[in-house]
Amino acid sequence: MAIWNWLSGRVFHFVHGHNLVYNTCWEDPRLDRVALQIGPTDSILVITSAGCNALDYALVGPAHVYAVDMNPRQNALLELKMAAIRRLEYPDFFSMFGRGYWPQVQAAYRDRLRADLSPWAQDYWDRYIGFFDNPRRSFYYRGTSGAFARWLRFYLERVVKVYEAVQRLIEAPSLEEQRKDLFRRNPASSLDANHPLCAQPQYHPGHAGGSSRPAPPD
Repeated sequence: MAIWNWLSGRVFHFVHGHNLVYNTCWEDPRLDRVALQIGPTDSILVITSAGCNALDYALVGPAHVYAVDMNPRQNALLELKMAAIRRLEYPDFFSMFGRGYWPQVQAAYRDRLRADLSPWAQDYWDRYIGFFDNPRRSFYYRGTSGAFARWLRFYLERVVKVYEAVQRLIEAPSLEEQRKDLFRRNPASSLDANHPLCAQPQYHPGHAGGSSRPAPPD
């Protein structure tokens, strides 16, 4: 057990010490809002990760949100998001962080975003802002979690061959449309409910959730 703990610790420190690990947060901070009942006098300490949760907590107006992370690349990502919120119009911000691809990012970074960053974040994004301008490999295929996303896409597309069906589920406008597509039995046009990928309880239609492009803020 001691050797395993030593080995896992070395791997953990190697990954977090050399890579941007998280390009997005996977938790649902709306549940934290309910559980914590965040108010205007509260101070919140949060692991930075990709910065999504820290920014979400700020929406409810606490006194302070402190974001900390052992990996400075995660803090650099949060800084970049904050700069983009301040300096970009919504469509450009969504292209950058919604789609993960914005062809004009290099000029915008140089002219509008870079000055808002700390020296460490400037040095990091001077080298890696190209994560956002590759049409064949978006920001969400970058970093450690991005590598996993690429592997998962390869598995869905080339191995079990259900990528297009999964895309339809994700893009469905409602839960009802998801359920219809999930239980349609034509394997050439949908994800068969008897497919092993659907055998896990987390893929039951009762757990399915639709997603759509977010609307611009009022």
